Amino acid sequence: MTKQLTLAHKIMAICEEAAAVERGGTNDEERYKYPRVSDVLDVVQPLMWKHKLILTPLEGRDTTPDIKRTDTPKGSIADLIIEWKLEDIVTSEYRIYRIPGSGWSKDDKASYKAITGSRKQAHVLIFGLRTLDAEYEPEAPHDYPIDREEAVEAAKQIGEKKAEELKRKRPTVAERTEELKEAMRAETR
Repeated sequence: MTKQLTLAHKIMAICEEAAAVERGGTNDEERYKYPRVSDVLDVVQPLMWKHKLILTPLEGRDTTPDIKRTDTPKGSIADLIIEWKLEDIVTSEYRIYRIPGSGWSKDDKASYKAITGSRKQAHVLIFGLRTLDAEYEPEAPHDYPIDREEAVEAAKQIGEKKAEELKRKRPTVAERTEELKEAMRAETR
């Protein structure tokens, strides 16, 4: 007879089985790629079904999210915190998570975007999902547990690599100042 897994074991199993999440969305203004909620759900939803888990927002007088809405000349910003219930549908074991969400919209959709943001973050945080980076190729899976010294050394190497990438990509203050001066000169011509 197979032993019934606890909710914690099922969360850990999903953490281990989940593939990296694609960055399928592009922010048109700032030109960066980000994972859409559909990208996250494509990875985690089949695993949740496999392990018979469901994630739902709590409803009721004390759990309805307070939405802080800020109107600006360019649109609206909504910030909220939603309580999510992760439940094992076999054992009824559950955990409650309070996950923030923030959304911006030129029209009336800021609150909906904040709710979607909270939903996406709930899945990402609970199951420790990682995203695919074009510049980052994950190494072969590591046998855990990793010792502290290995972890520190790996973190240093990643930090040094990222610092070098930033140095190559970012102009210095002097270079940026010169670019701005040149742009201002071009405007006055």
